[in-house]
Amino acid sequence: MSLSQSLPRAYRAPKARVRVAIVDSNVIYRAGVRTVLERRPGIAVISESGDPATALDQIASLEPDMVIVDVDLEDDTTSGLALLQDISRQFPSVRVLVLTTAVSEFIVLEALRRGAAGYALKTCTPDELGRIVLAVDRGDSAFSSEVAAVVTRSIGGQVPLAAKFSDREREVVRLVARGMSNKEIAAALFISESTVKFHLHNAMVKFGAKRRSEIAYRAVQAGLA
Repeated sequence: MSLSQSLPRAYRAPKARVRVAIVDSNVIYRAGVRTVLERRPGIAVISESGDPATALDQIASLEPDMVIVDVDLEDDTTSGLALLQDISRQFPSVRVLVLTTAVSEFIVLEALRRGAAGYALKTCTPDELGRIVLAVDRGDSAFSSEVAAVVTRSIGGQVPLAAKFSDREREVVRLVARGMSNKEIAAALFISESTVKFHLHNAMVKFGAKRRSEIAYRAVQAGLA
């Protein structure tokens, strides 16, 4: 019997639209997030963990659609940011939402650079958290109101544009600039076409681009190609 077959139905959640893993050192807070999310139809929390090693094992075994991460794992932001990068590299199709108390511009932008698709503060309301989770699931970039202000300021030019892209997004953008199709990019990077589209969508949002040709042009301008 496989691991997924031995799990309770609530953990397998075969009919859930969004299957979520929570990574937070505080077990009480994890329980609260679980309760908030599972009140929304279509969202199921399939795993919880409090440290990076366990989180990566659970992601590999249970294949969630999304991971919600507190970057301040055991009061070590470095560890949380490293986990974001590991998830982005090892599980590129898994969307990552940061849910934390840290709102400094450096941490927000570093989290986005390492692959986070959304960033929210623990002070956000249950409704706001639910909306952000669903937005990230659709492939959008989403932020709680306080974080959106930080991102808006940074887009204004205080931080180099290239710093806002994850390593995988840089690779995809670079290949787009070379004229490669989604199928060719997928083959070159050993990822699926849907994953390529996901990273391209994020790149469009960060570039403020509406067409593929704009991505190539802006990538060259930003020094990404």
